[in-house]
Amino acid sequence: RALARVSAPYALPLDVDDLFLDGALEKLLNAADQNPEAAYVVSQASKAKEAGEQPWPPGILAPGALEGRWRATGKPEVAGNIAMYCTDVLRAAGGWPAVTGAEDTALLLTVSLTHSGVYVPECVRYYRKHQS
Repeated sequence: RALARVSAPYALPLDVDDLFLDGALEKLLNAADQNPEAAYVVSQASKAKEAGEQPWPPGILAPGALEGRWRATGKPEVAGNIAMYCTDVLRAAGGWPAVTGAEDTALLLTVSLTHSGVYVPECVRYYRKHQS
């Protein structure tokens, strides 16, 4: 029901254990505005890659690119919980599926199979690990 209330052109989730870094939203919005054909924007989290290691060059990701990379490497390479979506595309996909623990990745893969996206290489969020 919350997704029905979104009036902005883009939607971006925030997990309770994430912290967006300074300038994060500006970087994601700039990428979306510069690539209006893209349905989503993804980037790196602080723990995702060592400095200099990038799964793709910055810019457009073709439909199917995320799945292809996942099949080749065995990992998604970007976190679904830091994907920003065009709200209309997000609604058309049905929003986040009722899957425990992987709903963000499931949604990202679903959208990315049929839509292009944009990859922003800069880190935009810090993932806070908690002690068990």
